[in-house]
Amino acid sequence: MSDERFDGLFMSAIQQAQGINNFYDAMFSFMRRKTDFFSQDDSSFETVKNNFEKHRVLFKQDTKKQEIIKKK
Repeated sequence: MSDERFDGLFMSAIQQAQGINNFYDAMFSFMRRKTDFFSQDDSSFETVKNNFEKHRVLFKQDTKKQEIIKKK
């Protein structure tokens, strides 16, 4: 499932932050200052790790599909 609802918002934020590393810094700064995300340390880290892993696997699957299509 591809959720593109926030693509424009995220692209704009990454451009304004002048790069992905600065974007992540700003995002985690926001989450630290404006949410309770970090109040449960282990749970917060697991949430980030699980979502990262999910999208890393999807990226690898997409890459394989692209390679198969390219070979045809």
